[in-house]
Amino acid sequence: MGLRAEADLLIRNSSELIVGGAGPHGVRGEAVLVSRRSVAPPRTGPVRLSTASVSNAAPTGARWVGVALVFALSLAVALAVAVTLNAGPQLVGDPPSIDVPAIGRFLRSRGTLFCLDAIQSLGVLPCSVEHCDFLVADAHKWLLGPQGIAILYVRREAQDRLRPVLQGWKSVRDPRDFQLLRQELAPTARRYEPGGLNVLGVIGLHAALALGRDVGGDAIGRRVTSVRTRLVRSIEARGHEVLGPREGPASIATFAPPPEEVDRILARLEARRVVVSVRRGARGERCIRVAPHFYASEAEVAAFLEALG
Repeated sequence: MGLRAEADLLIRNSSELIVGGAGPHGVRGEAVLVSRRSVAPPRTGPVRLSTASVSNAAPTGARWVGVALVFALSLAVALAVAVTLNAGPQLVGDPPSIDVPAIGRFLRSRGTLFCLDAIQSLGVLPCSVEHCDFLVADAHKWLLGPQGIAILYVRREAQDRLRPVLQGWKSVRDPRDFQLLRQELAPTARRYEPGGLNVLGVIGLHAALALGRDVGGDAIGRRVTSVRTRLVRSIEARGHEVLGPREGPASIATFAPPPEEVDRILARLEARRVVVSVRRGARGERCIRVAPHFYASEAEVAAFLEALG
């Protein structure tokens, strides 16, 4: 919903904007071209570009996800923030990761709006809004909140360029003046609240944020990175291909077992009540994704490794 709101930007001199993204687990990259007129369906396609098509002014790594093309053709860019970190939130890829803060600085110098999809980082790794105009993240992943509620950050200077997708009686400047049929939007974040709030969701998200604060962001990041590093080394020791970075702050580990082993591994994991996800690699191979959070016990980690055989 947050990305859809960002894609509904009112830019007077542009009928289209490009939303570029990268697969968060080193699998693939995609770009989506979204028409400002919602009657037109989105068009998607790969964003791997030849070196010749990329400007040398773009930050390191932009060749892979086609960010330079986005720079040249659009007034708004959205990038999915994956679960690895170097100088800041990164887009994981192979070839190398992308320095999101550098891209943010570059975009701002060109007057291009920048949105971060932080659903795979917020709550598990440091994530800054210093160099972005918008940030969106659902609550139910690493934040450990309930479904049905999310976070949308809007830089104050960019607020008037973002049209709320949903508008209601609370979105306007004076919500209690029911006789005034036309009103301006509220000058505050209330413009994004169309009506009654998801009270249970708000309470659940508040509790989740309090838990993260009490445990400590740094402690969460260290624990998750430590567990993932151990898993990656053990996975590779068993001869499975790991996708994405091997070292450094990160949380999700995706690996590709031999095709004939995938179903057997999944069955053993299910028998041990270990929950994983199945994904497809760039070559179409079936991959297994494991995402341990800070509360994963040593017994649970051992059960996962035992299931690998």
